[in-house]
Amino acid sequence: MKSCVRLAAHAVAMIVALTGATVFHASGLQWAAAVDAMPLRYPMAVVLAG
Repeated sequence: MKSCVRLAAHAVAMIVALTGATVFHASGLQWAAAVDAMPLRYPMAVVLAG
């Protein structure tokens, strides 16, 4: 579980670095809603992004 959290944190950091803080801030609420609504899809996205 902790390793998954670490991977998720790294993936979020990479997304922020690649897309830029402004874009992430604009879609931050959508990302949060997606993570809350699809808890299983997010780790899959992390694996695909990695």
